[in-house]
Amino acid sequence: DEEFQGLGIAKFLFNCLIGIARDREISRLYGVIMAGNARMAKVFESTYIKPEICEDYGEVEYVFDLTPVKK
Repeated sequence: DEEFQGLGIAKFLFNCLIGIARDREISRLYGVIMAGNARMAKVFESTYIKPEICEDYGEVEYVFDLTPVKK
Protein backbone atom coordinates (compact mmCIF):
# COMPACT_ATOMS: atom_id res chain seq x y z
CA ASP A 1 0.00 0.00 0.00
CA GLU A 2 1.36 3.43 -0.96
CA GLU A 3 0.78 4.96 2.49
CA PHE A 4 3.43 2.67 3.97
CA GLN A 5 6.14 3.45 1.37
CA GLY A 6 9.31 5.05 2.68
CA LEU A 7 8.73 4.39 6.38
CA GLY A 8 11.67 2.02 6.81
CA ILE A 9 9.52 -1.05 7.35
CA ALA A 10 11.41 -3.18 4.80
CA LYS A 11 14.77 -2.29 6.35
CA PHE A 12 13.46 -3.09 9.83
CA LEU A 13 12.03 -6.44 8.72
CA PHE A 14 15.18 -7.37 6.80
CA ASN A 15 17.34 -6.67 9.85
CA CYS A 16 14.97 -8.86 11.89
CA LEU A 17 15.39 -11.60 9.28
CA ILE A 18 19.18 -11.34 9.60
CA GLY A 19 18.88 -11.76 13.37
CA ILE A 20 16.61 -14.78 13.04
CA ALA A 21 18.93 -16.37 10.47
CA ARG A 22 21.93 -15.88 12.76
CA ASP A 23 20.03 -17.36 15.72
CA ARG A 24 19.36 -20.43 13.58
CA GLU A 25 23.04 -20.57 12.50
CA ILE A 26 22.24 -19.89 8.85
CA SER A 27 25.47 -18.81 7.17
CA ARG A 28 24.09 -16.96 4.14
CA LEU A 29 21.01 -15.12 2.98
CA TYR A 30 20.20 -14.63 -0.68
CA GLY A 31 17.96 -11.99 -2.19
CA VAL A 32 17.05 -11.56 -5.86
CA ILE A 33 15.33 -8.46 -7.19
CA MET A 34 14.57 -7.03 -10.60
CA ALA A 35 17.36 -4.71 -11.78
CA GLY A 36 15.07 -1.67 -11.76
CA ASN A 37 13.88 -2.10 -8.17
CA ALA A 38 15.82 0.81 -6.68
CA ARG A 39 13.88 0.87 -3.39
CA MET A 40 14.66 -2.73 -2.49
CA ALA A 41 18.26 -2.31 -3.68
CA LYS A 42 18.57 0.58 -1.21
CA VAL A 43 17.24 -1.65 1.59
CA PHE A 44 19.75 -4.41 0.82
CA GLU A 45 22.66 -2.01 0.36
CA SER A 46 22.01 -0.05 3.56
CA THR A 47 22.28 -3.00 5.95
CA TYR A 48 25.20 -3.34 8.34
CA ILE A 49 26.34 -6.46 6.44
CA LYS A 50 27.73 -5.54 3.05
CA PRO A 51 26.49 -8.02 0.43
CA GLU A 52 28.16 -9.51 -2.59
CA ILE A 53 26.23 -8.24 -5.61
CA CYS A 54 25.86 -10.02 -8.95
CA GLU A 55 23.81 -8.70 -11.86
CA ASP A 56 22.58 -11.02 -14.59
CA TYR A 57 19.69 -11.11 -17.07
CA GLY A 58 17.84 -8.14 -15.61
CA GLU A 59 18.06 -9.43 -12.05
CA VAL A 60 20.35 -8.49 -9.17
CA GLU A 61 21.36 -11.13 -6.63
CA TYR A 62 22.50 -10.11 -3.15
CA VAL A 63 24.41 -12.57 -0.99
CA PHE A 64 24.82 -11.77 2.69
CA ASP A 65 27.54 -13.66 4.56
CA LEU A 66 26.29 -14.19 8.11
CA THR A 67 29.27 -16.10 9.47
CA PRO A 68 30.55 -14.47 12.65
CA VAL A 69 33.65 -12.33 12.32
CA LYS A 70 36.48 -13.80 14.41
CA LYS A 71 38.39 -11.32 16.55
